[in-house]
Amino acid sequence: MPDVTPPFVSITIPSDGAHLTRAREPVKLAVADIGSPSGNSGIARVELYVDSVLHDIDDGTADLNVQGLVFRTKKYAKGPHRLQVLAFDNAGNMGTSAPITVTL
Repeated sequence: MPDVTPPFVSITIPSDGAHLTRAREPVKLAVADIGSPSGNSGIARVELYVDSVLHDIDDGTADLNVQGLVFRTKKYAKGPHRLQVLAFDNAGNMGTSAPITVTL
């Protein structure tokens, strides 16, 4: 039976409404390929979007539940910004995190 279930992805850090002050802010994730019997081994890539523009990408080789992605804040003006993550599994399914808003 083919895998048609999108991966689960959620931004765990920073929290929605957070005020960020560092030049490189970690974006921690909870990622799981829930349609694959082997769990997280089915994640192909994860993409971080800032204000709907691709900002960072991981090809799925890192343990994203531990390492996460990086938000390079110096590229953006002070004020609110929307973060969202897309996760793709090896079967081609896409999961989308709930968007969060952070302030620089």
